[in-house]
Amino acid sequence: MNLIRLALPDLLQRALANLLDNALLHCPANGTIAVSASSSATSIRLSVTNSGDAIAAKHLPRLFERFYRGDQARSHSSETGGLGLAIVQSIMALHDGQASAENSAHGVCFSLDFPPY
Repeated sequence: MNLIRLALPDLLQRALANLLDNALLHCPANGTIAVSASSSATSIRLSVTNSGDAIAAKHLPRLFERFYRGDQARSHSSETGGLGLAIVQSIMALHDGQASAENSAHGVCFSLDFPPY
């Protein structure tokens, strides 16, 4: 299955760029950022994980809302004003997919789940 052929390349690039920008912003010095891809019978997943601090569970469901600001300690002046992850969610909606965030043993993982075409 060729995800690049199925997804709109410019939009896929924008979604991944937004996730990578966030990872770079929130990853500590000497931390790690990992990009991975996987597939299953129900989805094709692209993930960006950074070794930054966990996000409080109460904020995770709202991260993709426009202008949402969760933990003030994670806010930076160079951010997009709270629109970056909302843009990612909109791009995923156009692809009948879903964006999500979760804390993992390796840090914070943001995933893009595309339906299998």
